[in-house]
Amino acid sequence: EWLAGRMLLRQCLGHYTGVDAQALAFSKTAAGKPQLELAGAPAFNLSHGPQWIGCAVAQAMTLGLDIDSETRRNSTDEIAARYFHPQEQAVIRQAADGAGRKQAFFRSWTLKEAYIKALGETINSVRLHELGFAADGRPLFAPGPHWQFAHWRFDGSQHMALACQWHECDTVNDG
Repeated sequence: EWLAGRMLLRQCLGHYTGVDAQALAFSKTAAGKPQLELAGAPAFNLSHGPQWIGCAVAQAMTLGLDIDSETRRNSTDEIAARYFHPQEQAVIRQAADGAGRKQAFFRSWTLKEAYIKALGETINSVRLHELGFAADGRPLFAPGPHWQFAHWRFDGSQHMALACQWHECDTVNDG
């Protein structure tokens, strides 16, 4: 997955920049987020989960992508109780069954991860319980201007979320 993800990223960035994929040079921000060493380079982010790899590229200020799966054997109820916003916890508790709780958990989890990755932070460097998302994907916190969030559930149990900050974006949620 790691190698396939890096190959996909180089191909996508090569396509969008017009630079040979093998000639692309990368560096890292002070927080460790990869960036392309090219003037005017697009923002990008890469994520992989069980069976899926995703790459996002955009002319944005910053971008974060996360993919995860309900099939992971995590203690989602315990994680949510400790690290999720109270409104997210309420949504999870109101789910009809375990499958519904996992679905609600991974919707919030991937949105949180995408936002954290867009910021160039790590899970350990933020207060997860303050970064909450409503059931419709709207943030329950004030991310600042020009943020857009999106979430998709696909292939029966997979979740993908995107967080993007762009100076021309006038909404905080694209649905």
